[in-house]
Amino acid sequence: MTEPKDDSVLGEGSFALNLEASVDMLMNDATAMQAYAEAMQAMLTEYMMENEVPNRRYLTRAMSGVNLLHRMSLQCTKQANVRRMWDEVRALGGAK
Repeated sequence: MTEPKDDSVLGEGSFALNLEASVDMLMNDATAMQAYAEAMQAMLTEYMMENEVPNRRYLTRAMSGVNLLHRMSLQCTKQANVRRMWDEVRALGGAK
């Protein structure tokens, strides 16, 4: 697996880079990823409250997963905004 060149891009094959994805699909994906991230944060909060000394390795991996979901959601939102703006430019006859 190759490392992404740009920190804001999660890699080749990311559905956010799918040229066929519509603005609605991207926004739906962003919303779903935010929901997953919120659920993971709630689970981690509960885990930390139950354990006096949480497993740092488990916690670090889980927080990395939450961070990745947030980044993917942000990437989808950015891509959706760009596509929406591009569609508006094309509708005005600015690009072909």
